[in-house]
Amino acid sequence: QSYMHGAWSLLKQRRAEQGLKETSVAMQKEQALSKAIIDSIPGTFYMLDSRGCYVRWNSYLRDIIVGKPEEQMAGIMALSTIHPDDQELIRLKIDNVLANGKEEVVEGRVLIHGGPDFRWMLMTGRQMMVDGVPYLVGTGIDITDRKVAEGALKGSKEYLSKIIDTVADPVFVKDAEHRWVLANKAFCDFMG
Repeated sequence: QSYMHGAWSLLKQRRAEQGLKETSVAMQKEQALSKAIIDSIPGTFYMLDSRGCYVRWNSYLRDIIVGKPEEQMAGIMALSTIHPDDQELIRLKIDNVLANGKEEVVEGRVLIHGGPDFRWMLMTGRQMMVDGVPYLVGTGIDITDRKVAEGALKGSKEYLSKIIDTVADPVFVKDAEHRWVLANKAFCDFMG
């Protein structure tokens, strides 16, 4: 009978070990899938702790933005990757997500490998609680091309306005709904 008890104990122990192996393999597969999904994001992915330090990231953030090896990423302050002129705004947004659970979306300049080069990013942040501790998870999309185009359009509008104001004759433009879009100084003087 003690032989049967010993064999039964051994069988239970092997089943438990097998269950642990299967659980470990399943966890490794889940982690690999999670990493593959995060790395497939065509922009940045980040997870910040309550101090604003990176705890998770994707390869885009690591390689393109930060430029440090994997083993040096943990603990980097997210604000250290933000252009100095945008740090206060981004800090307020991060604090609002972590402290109040508010979802935030903000445009800001992100330094490339510590600067001075930067890219404009549209960044998101939302709170995620892990064991009662708040974290921020978010993504960033490169909007540099859009910002450059907006700047060029603004410059073109200002240039056109200056040219039209130098014309001595009244000039005005209306849109398709017959709203005034543009009028030069001569037109304004004429209309009183």
